[in-house]
Amino acid sequence: MTITAARTEVGAGYAGRPRVRLSHPTAGTVDVYGHGGQVLSWCHPTGEVFFLSTRSDARQETHAGIPILFPQFGKGVGTSTGPLPQHGFARNNEWKIGAHGVDHRGRPNATLSLRPTPEIRALWPHDFRLDLDIALGSTLKLTMRVANAGAAPFTFTSRTTSPRKSKLNRLRFLVATVVREVEPAMCFVAGS
Repeated sequence: MTITAARTEVGAGYAGRPRVRLSHPTAGTVDVYGHGGQVLSWCHPTGEVFFLSTRSDARQETHAGIPILFPQFGKGVGTSTGPLPQHGFARNNEWKIGAHGVDHRGRPNATLSLRPTPEIRALWPHDFRLDLDIALGSTLKLTMRVANAGAAPFTFTSRTTSPRKSKLNRLRFLVATVVREVEPAMCFVAGS
């Protein structure tokens, strides 16, 4: 498929799940899913960038793309993590697909957001705002914002990473692990 202009489309993707597709003439297409706020595919003009596993079971989501791990990386330790599943809850919940379009530089982009639900609050009682901005141009850029909308500080560990099994090793990826305490009304931004 030849892409002649940058564009953003929202529709159904893998397993009928909500998806936003970013298309760029020289960078290809990126599929971002509402489930987990996950970039699942980057079809660069030279080929698919990410590994896509055929594995699926009741406890694991699709093993591919760029998972968003929040509010903890790994199994967590100590009393601050509570009954959280491994790698937190962000990758297992539905994110809202928000603003999307093409910016003034000609990059298709989208913002996905995750807010506390009753199910999330049962696991982690903090009032947070988690937003993920994705832009596709000469590079794929992800920026994650964590804001504390509550009255008490909270600590989180997060990791945004590309899979180890990238088919195009010459493309650069960000692997970032952050541990931060976020005071009330404070926002933390991490990006590539």
